[in-house]
Amino acid sequence: MFHRKAARTQRDLRPAPAPSFLEQLEPRVLLSSSVLSISENTPDRFEANGGNGGPQSATQLGTLTGDTFVGDLSIHDAADEDWFKFTITEPGEPGQQIKLFFDNASGDIDAKIFDDLQQPAIRSGNSSTNNETLSLSGLAPGEYVLAVIGAQFATNDYEMQFTLDVPRQSDFDGNGSSDIVFRDTSTGKNTLMLMNGTTRIGWAALPTVATQWKLAGIADFDTDGDPDIIFRNTSNGENTIMLMDGTTRTGWSALPTISTDWTVGGTGDFDGDGDYDIVFRNKVNGKNTIMVLDGTQRLTYRALPTVVTQWAIGGVGDLNRDGDVDIIFRNQNNGSNTVMVMDGLQRETWSGLPRVTNNWAIGGIADFNADGQRDIFFRNQSNGENTVMRMNGLNRVGWSALPTVTTVWTARV
Repeated sequence: MFHRKAARTQRDLRPAPAPSFLEQLEPRVLLSSSVLSISENTPDRFEANGGNGGPQSATQLGTLTGDTFVGDLSIHDAADEDWFKFTITEPGEPGQQIKLFFDNASGDIDAKIFDDLQQPAIRSGNSSTNNETLSLSGLAPGEYVLAVIGAQFATNDYEMQFTLDVPRQSDFDGNGSSDIVFRDTSTGKNTLMLMNGTTRIGWAALPTVATQWKLAGIADFDTDGDPDIIFRNTSNGENTIMLMDGTTRTGWSALPTISTDWTVGGTGDFDGDGDYDIVFRNKVNGKNTIMVLDGTQRLTYRALPTVVTQWAIGGVGDLNRDGDVDIIFRNQNNGSNTVMVMDGLQRETWSGLPRVTNNWAIGGIADFNADGQRDIFFRNQSNGENTVMRMNGLNRVGWSALPTVTTVWTARV
């Protein structure tokens, strides 16, 4: 049986330094659970990156990949501000974040991320705990500015962890490839088709779930690095999450009940807070709404534009790589497909996709060939064939066939 913690390669969090900034990071110390050892608020080695220089003197961190730790930092006096510039080359995903560690009792530290210094911060951390976490989820590729300041003119020492090495949304065995969940609608059995790109490498059985429950979606709701699975009860409208540790179920977490007129369309972080949200579609009147979540807890609902009922939601994902989660609609009568291109929680425009005959259903969106683009998984409901529409943004570039699975099974990625 696969287990993510064992399967993922353990990496030194200190990537090979770039010739510019990262050469200055030595000595770099890995994070531990021990109390920070720095005891004096003295100017740190990047002190030119604040004070009167402001953001114009920001330390250049360069392009961030994987996980990067920066230690021995300080806000050493009431006028001190630390500014950093960093670049990301892929859209931000849930779980990707910047985290500051410090002893709040010695002085509170706040942090902000800007994409335009003439505009308000796009991410802020101002809690009263021993850390501040700034989510990178929903950020488009590009350069950003990080500001670190003492709250109420406080001084303190701190450390920073940049986390970009997070698993794919449906990667259950931790090998870097998106896997596919299959559910037998006649018996309630569930299984994983474990993948290496578009090649099947094995199967992993999951717990059986009673047949009145429908396989509805996949996402890491409890942010433990393992994808979880949504089931929706088609008889009474109940919703629940099968919490996972790799390919092993660890528990259940109930979600609010929603009337059976609604179906789950998919999952994605629409509000950029680092937590996956759930799209629901009303099959009777065509209304659409987002259940905005904090972990496994509902915060609110946000309405989306109504779409006539011959269209169904096929999947959710950032197809155009702008950092915002988009929604695919599929016409169940004629096989047409279109993307509701999103700007956060608002529809921005529509973009058409190639038509696919209506014996095929969309089972979700995932990056199967590891090119940084979201691909579309199709399943033939008549003969059990499966295929991937490989994408480059909003454009199809090809097809990749997957193994056939008998039609008693439904599938999601």
